Amino acid sequence: MLVTTIETYTGQKVDLAKPDHDAINVNDISWHLSRQAKFLGATTSDNVYSIAQHSVLVLNRVRQLEPDASIDLLITALLHEAPAAYIGDLVKSIGQLLDLAQPLRRLEDRLRAAIYTGLLKDHRFNGRKFVPYIGPVMKEAGDWVTSYEAYHLMHSRGKWYSRSILLDEEFIMRNFIVWTPAQAQRSFLNHYRDLTS
Repeated sequence: MLVTTIETYTGQKVDLAKPDHDAINVNDISWHLSRQAKFLGATTSDNVYSIAQHSVLVLNRVRQLEPDASIDLLITALLHEAPAAYIGDLVKSIGQLLDLAQPLRRLEDRLRAAIYTGLLKDHRFNGRKFVPYIGPVMKEAGDWVTSYEAYHLMHSRGKWYSRSILLDEEFIMRNFIVWTPAQAQRSFLNHYRDLTS
């Protein structure tokens, strides 16, 4: 028998084949993401560099790029890795290697829809429902943050990333601090609450 259900930190049962939005909560997402390693854990930091911290950095980068960003864009930025809370950080190259890119994308899309509904169904922003942002700013912010992280946390300093992304001196000289899981979870939750309050 095919088992497609996982148990979350808070004891919810989530069927990956048909995720129920009522089983989705931000405590699970923040807990799971704060304990999952970005770059498969291949960083030079003593602490695990988490997907939760990465998500907060992407949100902050979006704010730098778009000072007047809509609430939809900001929420999309914070939650862009939320499906990883339920299926892990599936590296793109693995999906391509195994010819699973399309099925994995469908799984992520199914989870993302349940996440948005589960977390935001009771919220109204300027009198309307949340609409996920689709546009170039998310890719630009995500690519820049990944290059920034790789420069500070990888042995290669991210030399295998696109050279089209240049970090200015401020970000090269900055001391990159990797948060503990508790710090990453707290920051993720605080940003979520600020955006949805």
